[in-house]
Amino acid sequence: MEGGNKSQASASVSAELTSGQDVEDLQGKLSEIEKALAEAVARRAQLHRLWKSVLEELRPLRDRVASAIVASARGAYRSFPTEGEARSVFLVVSFIGGKYSGALYEVKFNQKGEYVGGGGVCNEPPPLEPPLLEPVANFTGGYIIRGARIFNRAKLYLLPEETIDEIFELENPKSLDGFMFDTSAGSLLPLKPPKGPRPFGALVSAYGKLYYIASPKCDSSLPEPFFEMYDPSIDRWDEVPCSYPFICEYWAEYWDDLDIVGYVVCYGFILFSMCDLNQSRAQVMDFDVSTNKWHDSIPYVPFRGRGVVVGKTTIYALSSKEIMAFTVKMDEGDEGCIACSLSKPLILPGLEIIDWPFKYGLTEYLVHLGNHDFCHVWTGEQKNYTDRQYICITMFQIVVGEGESHIKTLNSTICAVDVKDFIAFKLNFSFSPESNDFEPEDERMIAMKQKKANQ
Repeated sequence: MEGGNKSQASASVSAELTSGQDVEDLQGKLSEIEKALAEAVARRAQLHRLWKSVLEELRPLRDRVASAIVASARGAYRSFPTEGEARSVFLVVSFIGGKYSGALYEVKFNQKGEYVGGGGVCNEPPPLEPPLLEPVANFTGGYIIRGARIFNRAKLYLLPEETIDEIFELENPKSLDGFMFDTSAGSLLPLKPPKGPRPFGALVSAYGKLYYIASPKCDSSLPEPFFEMYDPSIDRWDEVPCSYPFICEYWAEYWDDLDIVGYVVCYGFILFSMCDLNQSRAQVMDFDVSTNKWHDSIPYVPFRGRGVVVGKTTIYALSSKEIMAFTVKMDEGDEGCIACSLSKPLILPGLEIIDWPFKYGLTEYLVHLGNHDFCHVWTGEQKNYTDRQYICITMFQIVVGEGESHIKTLNSTICAVDVKDFIAFKLNFSFSPESNDFEPEDERMIAMKQKKANQ
């Protein structure tokens, strides 16, 4: 027993000694870790100070690079003019009554969006009267003048429309000649007309071509073709090889009161906006330029004139004195075909148009000036008839930020047109020759161009 007690006591002492050594070792390791952490924290603080110092030194260079990028972008897509320069907006109008069927007017503005003059020569207006515009060119023949401009050219293409009575009075109907106005040279030249007569319809430009399509409410007894394409490189109109979607017994009643009022060109499609006179029914129908096929129409808010594509998918368009924004999405439909879908439109707040007592025959147009800069043109007849009709021109920018987009109005002014030789006029088309229309292409169109170039 005594020997056993000695053995147990010896083991106990040994365990206590071992435990004490472990504590000392652990404390030593903890001390090393704390020292290493302190050094790491010190190094991190030093690196942070160094990084901050480098950023401060690079800030001026970064700002200069950013400024250069912005300046380059503005140079590629000019919008408002620089100080001392003036930009132009052309207006195509159709007269009601008088010896001319229509005219072309020019309005010039400065970098603040202020009116600084117009094309043509005019007498000084009476005191306190809006500036009086003189036509750059007058047009004869037809009832309504339709205008379109191919996206990268300074040439304006114009087609007069015959009335239905004029067409059926002719034993062999023949379309009236059109016009081509060169905005850079100021010259007016004849334009070969489409093969089919045009009592109603829309003239649009897309991907370097002109398209003329008869209105859905067009009488099916009129001579064909109803849908034609003009290639300026060969100066020829050809019928578009596709079925005209608006004439069939089943749909005749449905389309009868709809008219084409606007369009958008994007990703190989022309989106046609249609509505009735009261805007109680509206549809958008898309035409595939690559395949010459139509896709089913969808109910949508009507937009007027040419819609503007900015960026990748955003479209800005005009709808009853309001600017709306929506996006387009490409979907794969039945049998692998591509179809378009449109988002719910957003009405942009902030457009401030000068108040003017327009009462009847209101017409308007949205003009893209480049980037997010725009011009809204609006006209109409007054309640009390005078020998002048007035045009309201508003310059504005669309501000895109983290929140909702909105409009910043720059300037809104009034110009006048002498109407003593006719009753009134309607605005049909407007554009700025310094700004190109952006028409994004899809992969199929790019592949087709490459294939054609390699042949």
